[in-house]
Amino acid sequence: MFPNPTDHQAFLEVPDTEINKSAILTIFDNLGRMVERQKISQVTAFIQLPVEELPKGNYIVQLVSETSNVSTSLIVH
Repeated sequence: MFPNPTDHQAFLEVPDTEINKSAILTIFDNLGRMVERQKISQVTAFIQLPVEELPKGNYIVQLVSETSNVSTSLIVH
């Protein structure tokens, strides 16, 4: 995840094993509430996350595919 912290956008680097697969990208706030969810039909090496509409705070970004579950933290300033 970079840049982290950020104030307008971030990029999630995807493991090579997940490229070209379909996946669900979900962003959770620090209370565990889902604030964003998108279905991605074909994952690329980097997924752009527009975060300018998210309030300042800490988030968990999760990418789930048929074979993997990747989670990372994101700080929005």
